[in-house]
Amino acid sequence: MNNRIFSLLGLFIGLVLAQSLLFDRLLVAQHYVPYIALLFIVLYPTDLRQTMFLVVAFLYGLSIDLLSVSGGIHAGACLSAAFLRPVVLRSVFGISSDYSVVKFSKIPFTQWFVYCLLVVMTHHLVLFGLSDFSLNRWVWILQQTILNGLLTTAVVSVFMFLFVSKK
Repeated sequence: MNNRIFSLLGLFIGLVLAQSLLFDRLLVAQHYVPYIALLFIVLYPTDLRQTMFLVVAFLYGLSIDLLSVSGGIHAGACLSAAFLRPVVLRSVFGISSDYSVVKFSKIPFTQWFVYCLLVVMTHHLVLFGLSDFSLNRWVWILQQTILNGLLTTAVVSVFMFLFVSKK
């Protein structure tokens, strides 16, 4: 169990630093940022308590906010994605699936992609909604959510398949 906690802590710290120091400065087409930090929320073990996950997701988003000086929007977006993740898990993997047996390294690509896309889109809709809180800019919010969401899902999927072991 301690080994698992240390690996989660390492992933937490590594992805927060990678997002804040590297990926926030990497602009694609001068408007789109891949949010690799979502890999932590997507890959967080499903057999751990949901309450602890919500606290960790909030602290995770807050850590990104502190390093990128974004005023709490990442904390809200990460918390929203973490809160809705059980609904996404149920819809993608079925109601009868036992969350403790979902191994992300062993699921088919289509299920992984749909699951990842739904979590990422939830995060991005809240993130961009909070960053430009105006009903007059709903088209921009939707555009940023969709395009950044597709970019983030692609980058997160590549990282997942490159670095997550297939044991």
